[in-house]
Amino acid sequence: MSDGADRLRVAFVVDSLVVGGAERVVEALVTGLQHEGFEVVVGCLRGPGPIGEALRARGVRVDEGLATRRADPLQIPAVIRWLRGVGAEVAFVLDHSNALFFGRVAARFAGIPAVVGVHRTRRADGSPSLGRIDRLLEPWTAAVVAVSHGHAEYLAQFEGVDRSRLRVVYNGVDVDRFAASAEPGSRAPARGRLGLPKAAVVFAVVAALRPEKNHESLLGALAAPELAAVHLAVVGDGARRDALRVRAAELGVDTRVHWLGWRNDVEQVLAAADGLVLPSHPNVETFPMCVLEAMAAARAVVATRVGSLDEMVEEGRTGWLVPPGDAAALRAALVEAASTPRERQRRGEAGRAHVIENFTEARMVAGVAAVLREAVRG
Repeated sequence: MSDGADRLRVAFVVDSLVVGGAERVVEALVTGLQHEGFEVVVGCLRGPGPIGEALRARGVRVDEGLATRRADPLQIPAVIRWLRGVGAEVAFVLDHSNALFFGRVAARFAGIPAVVGVHRTRRADGSPSLGRIDRLLEPWTAAVVAVSHGHAEYLAQFEGVDRSRLRVVYNGVDVDRFAASAEPGSRAPARGRLGLPKAAVVFAVVAALRPEKNHESLLGALAAPELAAVHLAVVGDGARRDALRVRAAELGVDTRVHWLGWRNDVEQVLAAADGLVLPSHPNVETFPMCVLEAMAAARAVVATRVGSLDEMVEEGRTGWLVPPGDAAALRAALVEAASTPRERQRRGEAGRAHVIENFTEARMVAGVAAVLREAVRG
């Protein structure tokens, strides 16, 4: 086995790499760890998903169908064989529930350490992010990677994770990807490509159309007379799509809401926007990548103070933070952001500098690489 100085082979164990914040982090880690000298393979318990297919197209080994039935112990040998067959020296297990089960049990019997990456704070229904079986398997876990200090404290205090196993690695973004979006002249051409009004103030919201993202409160704020000239660019899709469209029509704001669906060019949407807004409820939201992306594009952020947003957004310097569920506070922040273009620009520029200093993809990859090497040495 490698002592950490040579090339390590790390096996990512996931359920399916659908389009989501945690899965996009995995995509960045797989690519970045290769540049750090790791050999990387990916094992999907079910299908590869769009991100898995994209990794395959870039030459990464992505295997699928390792364990298609959730928590079925009879499938454990197949995952063990896969880990041994690919020569894994350490497993990185994403916090998909069945991956937490299969990944750690298989790693234990394959004789390699397992590092768990947790990206959520509770589930959408408010239940703990780690189930009872997940907590029972903690002794078979070399380290648990939290995405912020607040997240680590939550995992220790409310989910019972042993503090000695917790490691904090901030999520990060590729700031170069958003450099062009940060240029002052990027708005007009980007709006032309997306069909957005040239002169209006446009806020983007980048989030799955699910209840916990609380798009309803944003649509309600948009109906306020003070925001009558503001438009909204909605990136994402999900179960609430039709209901949200109906609600926008009921509020009379449907002509000012632009439904853009899922996109793989969020940098273009941010280039077209004057700022980002994220009105989420406390459940689930932990360290949303869209906020880092907006700041990397030099766009000010209006968001609810949920998860670890206060470790990302500096109130008064890089954006506006409001209490979750406070419709009046959200509306007031949007009014201030919409009516003060120089202040938006100042906070946006400060946000890009904040990301460059603290939240780059390179820093994230280096942090996870250090945790993996520590796990192998241990």
